[in-house]
Amino acid sequence: MNPKIKTLFKQKKTKFTIILGSGFHKQALGQNSILSSWEKLLKQQDSAIELTDCYPLDFEQLIIRRAQNQSISTEKASHQIEDVISEEICFDLKCAQQKALKFDKEKYPAGIFNPEYVSDVISLNFDTLALELCAEKAGVEITSLEPIPFSYKGKKLEGVFFYEVKFSNTQSIRFWFPHGSILDNSKVTLGTRNYAMRLAIVEKLREYSKSKDREERQNDNFNIVTSWYHQLTHNPVLILGADMSTSEWDIWFALVNRERNFSKGSTMDFKYPIFQMRECESIYKVQSTWFKPLFTGVKFDKQWSELEKIFNKKRI
Repeated sequence: MNPKIKTLFKQKKTKFTIILGSGFHKQALGQNSILSSWEKLLKQQDSAIELTDCYPLDFEQLIIRRAQNQSISTEKASHQIEDVISEEICFDLKCAQQKALKFDKEKYPAGIFNPEYVSDVISLNFDTLALELCAEKAGVEITSLEPIPFSYKGKKLEGVFFYEVKFSNTQSIRFWFPHGSILDNSKVTLGTRNYAMRLAIVEKLREYSKSKDREERQNDNFNIVTSWYHQLTHNPVLILGADMSTSEWDIWFALVNRERNFSKGSTMDFKYPIFQMRECESIYKVQSTWFKPLFTGVKFDKQWSELEKIFNKKRI
């Protein structure tokens, strides 16, 4: 394991933000589930589609192909077709999630959800299985969890909310779904247009994160409003089960701002590292510069189990 992360685990006030990808499912289910493979998820909608590895564009292909194949008598506009496909995808994911919870729950590395070390989980998945496993670990009924909206200057920011799993009065983990989830089909972000529109929302999150209003609240020990953006840019980060595709525009927007903020010599000492779970190094990827390997020379299944062991240890 990277020695820097061991140091952070020993710092009592330091907590991690986890970026969680479909590899969380791959560890438990392999690559043959729509929960662990975006390719299988999209192919289930249209087996003839030729994928480009840019999934927002591939989703647009689904819309256009279905629009071209509809009959004139029942024609729908593209945005209507998009809504239908989103609902179908969410339904398929709900069914797959129920099956995984029933038959494969014990295979998941749920030990990573320890509020002593983790403050926030940013899920890149549309399913909510990780949230369910965390709630079960905390002894919380999933049906009791309601989305908590992010508000700035008295206004709720559309599509920005979290679910808080409380382990005690002082310990909890927030779950963020920046691209939406199956809990609300209308908030799922799949296509190129929706991704582009979301960047305006992320810019508002950036403005609040850097605002004097937030600094004053922090200095006065008030209850500070936070967001996934702030937790991503001001905490040490663990990227688990995610290769961080360049299609994740909003996440990369936040990461680029993070690098800019802490690029000067006067600010570099305040920058927390980002660790990524991966099996090999590549000098051609920006991840090799910005993200440090969580482990080196260790297969994914071993990395998950080792990480669980560390999360299960109590801080001294």
